[in-house]
Amino acid sequence: MLSLVGVYVLFSAPVIWARLRSRIAHERGEKNGSSRRSLTDLRDRLRNVRQFIAAALFFFWLLFFIQLPNEIWIAEAGHLSLGMAMLGTLSLDFAFGANVFLVLLVLHSAQWFVSARVSNAQQRLDV
Repeated sequence: MLSLVGVYVLFSAPVIWARLRSRIAHERGEKNGSSRRSLTDLRDRLRNVRQFIAAALFFFWLLFFIQLPNEIWIAEAGHLSLGMAMLGTLSLDFAFGANVFLVLLVLHSAQWFVSARVSNAQQRLDV
């Protein structure tokens, strides 16, 4: 699922950025109505990207916290203390969680950057 979110965001952000740049280049020769409509379409697409990232984050954390009690249960610690055995199993889970969170943070940052540019273009058009 994370790869699906990543592909969608990494495809949508450059497409929105390119459409925004072409809209800015042509906005002097066109009416404000078509520019506003185009920026509204871009803003709607960015809202979908934002919701997709948020849904992926919530779904990941839901599955992550549902899985944690299963990882804490240790059948046989062997010669390790119970705390060290739990630390060993949980450290892998937290490393995986941190990696997924970092990927989602990068995707959110890309969406945020493009969204700021669209908002800036909208404000320039309103003035």
